Amino acid sequence: MADYHLNPFCFVTDTPGGVILNAVPDLRVTFAHEHRAIVDVLIARASVSEQDMLKLIAPTRLRELVSKKVLLERPIEGLDGRYSRQLGYFSMTSDTPEAFGQALANAHVLILGVGAIGSHVLWNLAAIGVGRITILDFDVVEESNFNRQLMYTPADLGQLKVDVIADAIRKFNPEIEIVALNRKIESERDVSDLLDGVNLVVKAIDTPEESNNWVNSACVAARVPFVIGGFLDYVGVVGPNYIPGRSSCYACLGDPGQIRRLHGKGATFAPLTTTVASKIAMIAFKILIGDDENFADKIFSYDTRLGRWFVEDVIPAAQCPVCSSAPITRETIDPRRTNTILFRSLMTAAMLITVVLREYFGQELIGVLTFAAVLMSIPVIDAIQGHDAVRTRREFFVISAIYIGSSLLALILGAINHNDVMLPHSMAQLFDTVRAICIVVTQAAIGVTALFIGMCGLLEYAPKTLSFFNQDI
Repeated sequence: MADYHLNPFCFVTDTPGGVILNAVPDLRVTFAHEHRAIVDVLIARASVSEQDMLKLIAPTRLRELVSKKVLLERPIEGLDGRYSRQLGYFSMTSDTPEAFGQALANAHVLILGVGAIGSHVLWNLAAIGVGRITILDFDVVEESNFNRQLMYTPADLGQLKVDVIADAIRKFNPEIEIVALNRKIESERDVSDLLDGVNLVVKAIDTPEESNNWVNSACVAARVPFVIGGFLDYVGVVGPNYIPGRSSCYACLGDPGQIRRLHGKGATFAPLTTTVASKIAMIAFKILIGDDENFADKIFSYDTRLGRWFVEDVIPAAQCPVCSSAPITRETIDPRRTNTILFRSLMTAAMLITVVLREYFGQELIGVLTFAAVLMSIPVIDAIQGHDAVRTRREFFVISAIYIGSSLLALILGAINHNDVMLPHSMAQLFDTVRAICIVVTQAAIGVTALFIGMCGLLEYAPKTLSFFNQDI
């Protein structure tokens, strides 16, 4: 049987509402105060056997503690080293935290340009332990750099950026290898010659203007991912990024034509620079560890006025001459649309079958089972909508309308089947008919509303109720 270890990075707090383990909602576990002794055992002992754990808590509770990274099935090694706090982060996001560190140590990243963005990305990648980093630039340190290139000082004025920052990073982390190249990119071939053994490229140069196409073509040919970012006025932009086998490429956006800058210098701002560089570094990290599915075919933009990131899908404009991707439509990017339509169709078909079985075969129990199926579909709808609260509630309303609509259809068919439908022969009968219809429509509206509220309530409170009762197990 397995031994379990309390995650040393699990934040345990005693609150009026109970003892809370971990902070974020997705990983949070709460024990009632009367079960504080269980938490004390976990804190006091280096490990607890599965047999002993099951004497304290139920199997479902044990699985919850493991899935939410409170308990680990083996201890974390290297808690006193340079990357100890980083291992803590990995322990909250992976079942094999040491594997992430090893993947970074074995990686080779090429950074083109060590100016505003490149220098900060370099610091981030060096901090997380990327084993080998090649940097390329031809520029020297200038006074105008100091408002956003925080790795340089006035003492460095006139010196080559690659030499200055390479020395600084080697002192900062002597465990990694830094290769500094004083060179300018002037062709696709210049990029291709640098890609041997490289796992990822960070494009942080904005000149020459053809450099985007050069880097893209070279990386697509070598199947090496690259990340790109920059600034547009007061907005920071990251992407589109190229991830082989998972995303389209830069050329998929279409031929920019003979676009040339006629006037203007790029505006930059230190907080925006570090924000964009950190986003690029995070995406680079995700690509290096193979957790990159959420970053393919996306452009991320940070609006400094609103303080928010926005995400836009990248849609190939035409058959790509570089990576051969075919043009696609927005509908194919978001599978939720297809799954939503399919689910609605299945629910509608099920309701119609229910109506037929109930009215023509007298199977009244079918209606009860259908209502139960509607309630049981709540987690399915939530999953289809990607746990997006707004989309999920909207779909609840649609399903509620389908269910109540089928009930109205059943009433109509029942009336027809039992010859209860008669045409009005006077104004009084006409008004009675209109009144009856209005009552039925009102009841249907109330039914839709009640079912919608009920489904929303179950989604909101059922997990909390289960969690509450689970505290006392």
